[in-house]
Formats: sequence, structure tokens, C-alpha cells
Amino acid sequence: MPRMPVSRIAGRAPALLLALLLSSPCGAQLDPGPDDWFRYQPRPGENEPWQEGSFRLPAYPAVDDLKPVDLGAGGWTVSLRVDLNSVHIGEDKVVRLSYALESVSGALNVFYEGFRCDANRYRTYAIGAGDGTWRRLPDSAWKTIPSITHNAARQELLNTFFCPPGSVPRGEREIRASLRRSTGFDSNY
Repeated sequence: MPRMPVSRIAGRAPALLLALLLSSPCGAQLDPGPDDWFRYQPRPGENEPWQEGSFRLPAYPAVDDLKPVDLGAGGWTVSLRVDLNSVHIGEDKVVRLSYALESVSGALNVFYEGFRCDANRYRTYAIGAGDGTWRRLPDSAWKTIPSITHNAARQELLNTFFCPPGSVPRGEREIRASLRRSTGFDSNY
């Protein structure tokens, strides 16, 4: 059998190597077993979609319970008033409260809303009916809070009082204390 020159073998080496790799089990991906230590194991509930918890509407706020909140500089066309007694954080991590927006003419629009820190969203559960009662909005949806003027109060509540940027809600006590400091009322309220 004639011998093949070394230069011809060297020229075919990459093709031979590739053929060997493709035909060997070394090129196949191994299927890790269920108890491999390097596999990521999610925490209980981690992969479950967020679900809204149950809640009850609070009593409609008395005008005296709606404390003014300082929205800072910005030329607001409305003033924000919150019912500190209604602030509640549910098991679902939603901050819920009653608040009112008062126009320069004195018109008061009262809302009961929830805010999600993790998603920069809000939902209106009820609005003031004008006779001191709530009008429920059972089919309302969660909405993103856009950065436009008529949502400035919602942005301020979410980012300044409820949720430090990129975090879970502050505790109820901390939210109330922060709102109380903004109102100028002492902590005994």
C-alpha cells in the first residue's frame, strides 16, 4: 500500500477532526439530571404571575380628613389631599388609599386607588359620587402612570411617598409619616 505524503494528510486534518467531533458523543449536549446542583431552582411563588388580592373600600373620607400634601414646585393646577387613615398595603403589595384632587376653583374629585411599585401602575377602584358616597368601578384596569401633567399627583404619590425608585413599597407607618411631614401636621394626627 503506497504511503500518503505528510503534506496531504495535514491538509485533510481539519476535515477529519470535524468528522470525528460530529460523530462522537463529546459533541452532543448532555441532559442534566433533576438533582444537578448547578440547575436554577426558583423560590416558591417566584414564577407565578402577580395576582391582585382582595380589599374593602374604606369609609368615604370626611373633608376634614383630607390633608393637603405638598407637591413641591411645578406650577400644579390642582392640590393633592390625602386621607391618611385610608393608607393600606395589601398582601399583594398594592398601596391603596383615598385622596382628592382640588382645583383652583375649589372643586374636589375624590378617588380610591391602588398603586403598584413593581410596575409603575395604578388602578381606580372607586370615585366620589358627589353625595359623600363611593361609586365603584369594578371593571377598571391597571394603567401605567404616564409622565404628563394630569397624572403628576399619581407620579408624586408613587415615587415620593410610596416607593423608593425600583423597590417594594415602604411600610404603612413610613408612608403615613412621610405624607404627614409633607402636610405640615404633627405626628400625633
